[in-house]
Amino acid sequence: MKHFILILTIFIFAACKKANNNVDVLPPITQIGAGTFGCLINGKVFTPKGFEQNHPNFDMIVDPYYNDGSIDIRVFNKEGDITERLNFGSDSVSEVGLYMIGSRTDFSHSIYSRNISDFICETPYSFGSYSDKTGYIKITRYDLINRIFSGEFEFHFVNPDCGIGDTIHITQGRFDKKIN
Repeated sequence: MKHFILILTIFIFAACKKANNNVDVLPPITQIGAGTFGCLINGKVFTPKGFEQNHPNFDMIVDPYYNDGSIDIRVFNKEGDITERLNFGSDSVSEVGLYMIGSRTDFSHSIYSRNISDFICETPYSFGSYSDKTGYIKITRYDLINRIFSGEFEFHFVNPDCGIGDTIHITQGRFDKKIN
C-alpha cells in the first residue's frame, strides 16, 4: 500500500509540473541580452508569439545618434486570427535611467483580427493628450559596445473605444535584447 501511495504521489506531481509548463508566464528580468520580452496587459500575459512575413515578433532599434539617442521596441503576439501589437519608444535615451511619458516618449497598442484593416482596438501614438497617459520606460542596461539593452516599463492610458475597459494597464513590463 505504501508503494501505491508513493507512485500515486509521483504521478500527481508530474501532472502538476506538466500543466504548469503550459501556462503563460512572464520571462525573468535579466540584463544579459536574453532576447526576452513580456508584460501584463490588463492582467493578461503578453509575450511575443507567432510569425508574420519575415518580421520578428520582438524587434528593437537603438540609434545613439538620432534625437540625442532613441530606442524603439516593436512586439506582436499572433494567435489564430487575432494579432495584438505593442510598440513604444523614446528619444533622448542615451544611458541607464528612468524616462517618463512625455513629449519624447510614445507608444501604441492595437488588437485586430485577420488583417490590419479589421481593428478590434487601436491606441495610436497620437491618441489623446499626455494627461490621459502615464507611465515610464526604465533603462537598466544601455551597452553600446556589447549591443545589449534591457529595461522595464509600465503604461496606463484611457481608451473607451476598445471594449476591454476604459483604462488599459500595461504593467510588469520587461525586455532584454542583444541587437545586431
